[in-house]
Amino acid sequence: MYVTVFRAKGSADHSMQMQYSEWFNRLAPLLPDLDGFISMKQYLADDGEACFIVEFRDEVSHRAWSEHPLHLAAKEFGRSFFSSYDIKVCELRYQRSSG
Repeated sequence: MYVTVFRAKGSADHSMQMQYSEWFNRLAPLLPDLDGFISMKQYLADDGEACFIVEFRDEVSHRAWSEHPLHLAAKEFGRSFFSSYDIKVCELRYQRSSG
């Protein structure tokens, strides 16, 4: 499994926030139909930082999302929207679950 942890702080500009919402609303519905997609969760911290955790079955399916044309366009927008961001792509080595 491949997991992406994306943490970011966005622009305070209202117009930019509206554009971000439009991008999110275009991209999120694509994920469930992608081969190898497992899950995506979004969290918002008290300080305004957003955190996304996205899971894919393997490197091939992860790369397909990373290189998806609409995702590439959204990433370009993100470079101007996010005041700071951090992306970590991790290959799962161990998992333990309960419940």
